[in-house]
Amino acid sequence: DRSTITPGMVLFGRTGERERVGRLLAGAREGQSAALLVHGEAGIGKSALLRHAAERAAAFRVLVLRARGYETEADLPFAGLQDLLGPLVGLRDRIPEVQARALSGALALEPPVQADRFAVPAAVLSLLGVAAEDRPVLGVVDDVHWLDESSREALAFAARRLAAEGVVLLLAGRSGHGLEEQFAAVEQLELGPLDSESAHELLRRESDTPVADNVARLLVDTAAGNPLALTELPGVLTTEQREGRAPLAWPLPPAPTIERAYEQRLAELPADAAEALLVAAAMETGRL
Repeated sequence: DRSTITPGMVLFGRTGERERVGRLLAGAREGQSAALLVHGEAGIGKSALLRHAAERAAAFRVLVLRARGYETEADLPFAGLQDLLGPLVGLRDRIPEVQARALSGALALEPPVQADRFAVPAAVLSLLGVAAEDRPVLGVVDDVHWLDESSREALAFAARRLAAEGVVLLLAGRSGHGLEEQFAAVEQLELGPLDSESAHELLRRESDTPVADNVARLLVDTAAGNPLALTELPGVLTTEQREGRAPLAWPLPPAPTIERAYEQRLAELPADAAEALLVAAAMETGRL
């Protein structure tokens, strides 16, 4: 959904959520800190909300740190922290020495050292605070459910102890992976389905051709308020089906429907484009 859905599309009907993030960023500019865990089902708009926050923060000269969990790196200790804290490693000399040594070893910047279990999490908190002395900091971490356990533990430790540094941690992950319990002391926001009016408006706005009212009602019911499903479902229909002049062969549950939409779009790609997309999908890191 990150590659195909723009922030405006998935964030349609998310006025309250955008305002909530805006208040956190405004607080950071006043020296206040906060952490927020955004969770919900796949395609519900978590990544888009994080992108919106990062774009808004950059416009106000807030330092934006980014990281994302990868399923294939879930067993690599501190892989997530390495991405998030990469721009800050030059500030290690401004945090307590024992924390700096532990963090340097964890991020493979120096030989590993024996340290207390909480030395690295404490170093994360200290490093974020030091960075915020220069300007407010926003850390956005997507797909937290796929982060390695060491990084998740350190982020949870730091998130629970933010105070008046001018740091905002905005974390996003899928519900049902234990994140709500691990981040129990952190403020949480569950993204639910769009209301019917917003879902219909999103469907009308994102469809290339008009959608008949009876077809729109069926698509909205099938998508169950999921923004990604709403943007993908019209693409699996013919023009005649969208206009109500030909019968539909289903509805299907949202997840299989989205898979079918992508399968159809992939099948229509030229061989060279399909190969390039395969390479991009396999990369996971780096500039696509």
